[in-house]
Amino acid sequence: MISPMKEHILRSLAQYKYLTVSHFLLLGVSKSPTKIREYLRTLRTQEKFTDKATHIAIPPSPTGKIARRVRHEDLHYLTHKGASFLDEETELALPYIRYPKNPKQTLSNDYLHRISTVSLHISFDRWVEAVGY
Repeated sequence: MISPMKEHILRSLAQYKYLTVSHFLLLGVSKSPTKIREYLRTLRTQEKFTDKATHIAIPPSPTGKIARRVRHEDLHYLTHKGASFLDEETELALPYIRYPKNPKQTLSNDYLHRISTVSLHISFDRWVEAVGY
């Protein structure tokens, strides 16, 4: 059995596939990014239910000078073990749980697009809830 906050994190990942700490804040998992990171670390290191992809970009410099490295937020996602846990312990069925089947795929080409798309889906879902559909 896991805590309600960890379950909320796992269910959110099952719905949106890839999430950052900022997304978890939007979803109301917690008001504290530190707490979210703490729970994610536990889910990743001890229970092996989640993993993360780190993306570091080197933006082009318009002046030709040496560019500085920019570290983006980590993308968190469910592992197969996390998806199986949700399938067994909740009403969610494995075919409806979203997790990367090949977690080794590179996310460097579409990182910003992926983050923006997830943010749009979260905003749309919140709007639907507010309007009452």
